[in-house]
Amino acid sequence: MPKTHKVFWSKKFAANVARDKRKRAELKKLGIKSVVFWECQIKKNAPKLVARLSKVLSSRKMASERSAA
Repeated sequence: MPKTHKVFWSKKFAANVARDKRKRAELKKLGIKSVVFWECQIKKNAPKLVARLSKVLSSRKMASERSAA
């Protein structure tokens, strides 16, 4: 959280989180699976994030292959 204008940023972040939740729900209704990650996760531990994304993509690929068989 930025150190200045905390009330503004707090409201903005809360609104963004609510918007993202709505958008993820819309995508899910369309059958689109999404993965959410934040810039801070990249900066904090990129290898951990890459491992997480690899795991998600692998599991989706396997599920896709099973449904195609």
